[in-house]
Amino acid sequence: MLRKYLFLILTIFIIIGYVVIQKSSIVTQKASNAPVITFDEPGLQVHTGVDEQTLLMGVHASDDEDGDLTSQVQVERISGFDSNLNRSYVSYIVFDSDDNLTRATRYIDYIDYTEPYFTLSDDLNGSTYSSTNLLSKVHAYSSLDGDISSKITIMNASIASTNVINVRLSVTDSSNTTIYLNTNYYIEEDSLIDIDLSKYLTYITTEQEVDFASYINTITVDNQETTWLNSLVTIEVPEDIYEVGIHEVIYRMNYNEQTGFKRLIVVTQDGGEAHE
Repeated sequence: MLRKYLFLILTIFIIIGYVVIQKSSIVTQKASNAPVITFDEPGLQVHTGVDEQTLLMGVHASDDEDGDLTSQVQVERISGFDSNLNRSYVSYIVFDSDDNLTRATRYIDYIDYTEPYFTLSDDLNGSTYSSTNLLSKVHAYSSLDGDISSKITIMNASIASTNVINVRLSVTDSSNTTIYLNTNYYIEEDSLIDIDLSKYLTYITTEQEVDFASYINTITVDNQETTWLNSLVTIEVPEDIYEVGIHEVIYRMNYNEQTGFKRLIVVTQDGGEAHE
């Protein structure tokens, strides 16, 4: 009787083992019969802001059972960035009818990538200093990500004098490229004369000649906007404006015993093309 029980138990174990082996072989077979992704070229040259349709150019997929699966290929993600080559990597995935997954990667080179840059919507001043007021006037953009103003960080803010705060700002885009801006925030009351500029921060090159008067939009005196007073504005341009660095151009106007002024921050870069 004992032998019969032992034989029965042994038989059950053999059957269970056989089923497990069969199931394992099915999974392995599915993995080995997964779809295949191929590329016409190992990489693509694209513009920043490239759409998914462009990223799928030259991508093909097929499966022994399902045939052509090219239309089922999806862009999974774009990751990594080589700043020396302006290169990222695109991961593609495709499933067959048995839900087998294949993943493949190729590179994309951005032919027009430029590093992030700052802009200002107004002069950096106020009756008091606050990070909220500062950041409401500072913006940043990336050719990869668009508006990245929400990523701006105040790295340092220190008192230089009774009415001047030195600030250092930074921002990083998705390529992990970080830029910095060292500038001043001024504690001062608003003037009754407002000089409106088309920009409050501009990038130029050492080889570029700039007409700083062209940055003046309008003059507002006692809440009355005008352009005929533009000629009364004096423009103070530093002598070293075309040397690499960060400079301030002062626009000043005296009218009816009132004074108004605005500052244009000028970032001078060495050669190449400056941001618009």
